[in-house]
Amino acid sequence: MKRKHHVTTNPPTLISVQNHSTRVADADVEKMVAAVAVQLARDYAPFYGLAAALEFVPKGGKPNPDGVPFVIADQSDVPDAAGYHDETDADLPRGFVFVSPTLDNGGTVLSGANSVSVTLSHEALEAEGDLSANIWADGPDGHDYAYELADAFEADSYEIDGVSVSNFALPSFFNPHATGRVDFMSLGKAPFVTRPGGYQIKRTEPGAISQVFGRTMVGVGPHRRRAIVVVDFDPGYAHWKKVSKIANARRRRTGGQILSRS
Repeated sequence: MKRKHHVTTNPPTLISVQNHSTRVADADVEKMVAAVAVQLARDYAPFYGLAAALEFVPKGGKPNPDGVPFVIADQSDVPDAAGYHDETDADLPRGFVFVSPTLDNGGTVLSGANSVSVTLSHEALEAEGDLSANIWADGPDGHDYAYELADAFEADSYEIDGVSVSNFALPSFFNPHATGRVDFMSLGKAPFVTRPGGYQIKRTEPGAISQVFGRTMVGVGPHRRRAIVVVDFDPGYAHWKKVSKIANARRRRTGGQILSRS
């Protein structure tokens, strides 16, 4: 029987990171959890308000039942997915970080943009921004943009105590009228503009769900009475990650809250 935890807040108040991987030691997971905890409290919270605490749960340990479970595992249930967050059939939020897709594609555990620690940071930031993955922001081009804080900046990282963590969007990134800084590392050009190596999920009018590779749209199947959802990859986006990002886009609800910035 699955234990039901009691998360009622969005964003969460506690993220419980559990190490189930055979390829990453507890000591390294503890380091990345500590770095992400600092990132949320020091870098994220001044822009977005209160941030979740993180707890590290070693192999065989017992997580806090009130936390949002984030599992570090070896193999993904989605081809080449490095991580994702979603909800169970019972509407309970959860997150996953998968080690093998990163390590098998030239990545590391703790260093650089293609690292397990950056994936954990990415998913934790996005759970903070939209735990249920159903918020959309009004863009300047007639599209709704998924309120994902790290997707557009996926290839940008910085270090906290020797551990790499992900760059992330500031609230101004989702405001088409904003000027100045739009991401934590001050690398973005303007609101809603994808950085090199990043991607964004966009929604248009009811119709088919489609996929954008680079700047060329490729249809992946009709779905009547649903929004057209596209994933807009920067041309330099790593090809091995694309299949998993399609799956992540399909998980996003085509309904949900619209965050209007107009």
